[in-house]
Amino acid sequence: MKLALVLIALIILVSCTQETPEGPAPEPQTFIDVEMDKEQDVRALPSGGEDDGKDMPQEFEQGCIQINQAYIDKMEAHALFAKGCVEIAEDVSLSDIIVIRGSVVLDCNGHTLNGVEGKIGIRLEDESQAVNCTVNGAQNGFELYDKAVARKCTANNSHGMGFYQRGSSSVVDCLALGNAKHGFFLEENASVADSTARFNGRKERGYGFLLSQGSTAHDIKGNDNRFGAFVDSHGQSASIIDGEFCNNDEGDIIIKNGYVKGNFRVSTFSGEIDENLAVIIDC
Repeated sequence: MKLALVLIALIILVSCTQETPEGPAPEPQTFIDVEMDKEQDVRALPSGGEDDGKDMPQEFEQGCIQINQAYIDKMEAHALFAKGCVEIAEDVSLSDIIVIRGSVVLDCNGHTLNGVEGKIGIRLEDESQAVNCTVNGAQNGFELYDKAVARKCTANNSHGMGFYQRGSSSVVDCLALGNAKHGFFLEENASVADSTARFNGRKERGYGFLLSQGSTAHDIKGNDNRFGAFVDSHGQSASIIDGEFCNNDEGDIIIKNGYVKGNFRVSTFSGEIDENLAVIIDC
């Protein structure tokens, strides 16, 4: 009996001194995804498409939206941006128009937006701006309304016009090159300054600069177009102040119900030029 009790005690002692077997492996640490507290203009997403989070515009540190070709390819209709700022990250091929509204600034960083016939490249409304943009091969490269502004922009090879302006919109330091009809067409008090039109109106009967309805131009150059400039105020005061118009196929300046003022280099002109307002130097 005593021997049995001793054996049981030894068994219990050995069991207590053995290493405890490992338990189940610990669960991996759980990381909680914190959703960024950023507002997004849903109208900036491709119409009819869903944001799957892949290849969509990414925000820069300063808060601008970056547009790349992957985003353009997701567009099922036009892209509309109505707040913040937008930057183009690379040369892109458009399938539809890009609309900029409000006070949004579009900076293309010198990249080219290749458009398609029948579609406007960039439409600017309200007080929006486009800078450092080139639109190639659209129907109209740029259309500006209200108080919109385009700076340091280029419209190439448009099937219609390079720049179309209405309202109090303004174009500064821009180039219209090789567009089928007009380089710059201004209406309703629009303005253009420090800009150049070349090789426009060759495919259709067009002008480097067409000014009407109170629009104004300052320090412009219209060379090598079918017509350099046409001024027709339609009852309002359209004008050009300082310019150069040389080597245009069918006329450098045509004036109808408007005026020119300042210093000009011109080979030929049609209409009355007030010598008290304008000094004309032959090209």
